[in-house]
Amino acid sequence: MATEIKKKITRNTIANYIGYSIRTVVNFFLFPFVVHRLGVTEAGIWFLLSSVTGYLGLLDLGIKPALVKHIAQYNAKGDKKSISQIVSIAFLIFLVMGAVAGVIMLIIGFLFPQFFRIDPGIISQARTSAYIVAGALFLSFPLSAIGGGVLNGLQRYDKTRTAGIFSSLSGAAAIVFLLSQGYGLVAVVLADQITNFLGWLLNVYFAKRLAPYLKIQFRNIKKEFVWKVFKFSGLIFIIKFASQIIYYTDKIVIGIFLNVGAIVFYEAAYKIHKVVTRIPMLLVSAMMPASSELDAQKKPETLKKLYLYSTKYMTAFFLFLVIPVLIFTKPILNLWIGPEFESSAIYARLFLLVTFFVLNHTAGMQILIGTGKIKSITRYQVIVAVFNLALSIVLVKTIGLIGVVLGTVIPFIVMEWFYIKIAFKTLGVKWQEYIPKVLIKAYIPGLISAAVLLILNHYFHPVRVHEIILVIGINFIIYGSLFYFFGLGKFEKDQFKSLLKKEGKT
Repeated sequence: MATEIKKKITRNTIANYIGYSIRTVVNFFLFPFVVHRLGVTEAGIWFLLSSVTGYLGLLDLGIKPALVKHIAQYNAKGDKKSISQIVSIAFLIFLVMGAVAGVIMLIIGFLFPQFFRIDPGIISQARTSAYIVAGALFLSFPLSAIGGGVLNGLQRYDKTRTAGIFSSLSGAAAIVFLLSQGYGLVAVVLADQITNFLGWLLNVYFAKRLAPYLKIQFRNIKKEFVWKVFKFSGLIFIIKFASQIIYYTDKIVIGIFLNVGAIVFYEAAYKIHKVVTRIPMLLVSAMMPASSELDAQKKPETLKKLYLYSTKYMTAFFLFLVIPVLIFTKPILNLWIGPEFESSAIYARLFLLVTFFVLNHTAGMQILIGTGKIKSITRYQVIVAVFNLALSIVLVKTIGLIGVVLGTVIPFIVMEWFYIKIAFKTLGVKWQEYIPKVLIKAYIPGLISAAVLLILNHYFHPVRVHEIILVIGINFIIYGSLFYFFGLGKFEKDQFKSLLKKEGKT
């Protein structure tokens, strides 16, 4: 792999890990604090608003990923004029879509009682919160998409993560202060949106510093650039729309068929799943623009290696995290939020189960998006989304909350074969090399460490924070040692030792 590409991927991945780690720690402590201070119902409304906002994010029409892809390509060629053209088109679209999103949220806020099961006493707070989010949406579209889109296209994730860290820390501090002073849902939503706005402004500032040549001009927009943006963004929009159905509809279905309070129990399980899966998946978070650059340089063999290595490391990282979490889910929930949330353990375990399948195509999906080869992925994502929505609605009526979770898990397991098939075909990967190079290398150490922890669980039941940390530490030593000796080749070990030496000198 080219040295320059390695440096970019490494820098961006480290930045993503730092940003995500800080945000995860903040959310980990903030979640139970907010739930206990606001109460289950008001907290449920806050999470519900995030789901609705996620859906309205669809109004970017897939432009932001298209922006990242094309900026990465044009930047590799040194074509600054084309970058300004693409950004100008995106800015105009986002300006219009931000206004549309704001109006839709205003309407949803007004009709809140008709849509969701909410206690009459807090309808006024729910509406006011929705109106605040509506104003933020109008600003967020042009600011967050343009600032973040330009920076990610230039492969400067370190800057977007800096803005994200500022937003997370300042937002958490404001929310803790306001709740401690006795303020409620409206104040929390307002503080959250203001600090997000400041983060968007910081992204725009960084983008202007790194690309001073960037000019937003509507007069000289060329038709071929508009077509280039929409040709790619159309498929991305379909993928994103399907993803929104998969990952955001569940809370809306719960709010309609059960009650908003049940969303909190779902969210507790989903947050555990999100932390455990997001951490390893960050290894491929900077891969899309890098793949776009490699594709522009005509390096298919490098893309194949990128897929195999990244999938192996991502799977290993996931197994290191998921094994103790699967075994000790209940005590983790008990310590984190309280004993009443131990019932969410089964939901968390089901969510984690599907990740064992999804990891096989995650890196491939990022590479295919970066290279623009996403038609088949689009089709499969739509099938999963439709299957998910239909199954969730049917099952929630018969078996309740667990039915919503199963509605998300089952479609992915059924469709995984098709995702892997298209990734293998496009990147030239065969099962006879994937199984020994990826699966066996990652899973053999995992089976051994899982056996050790299961034996430990028979004699030892952790009930305190330091005991949970001890269990995770034991798994880290066992799995990490086995993966290093069994899962890494000589070249990879040499690279790892070289990296440690460099870190030791700095």
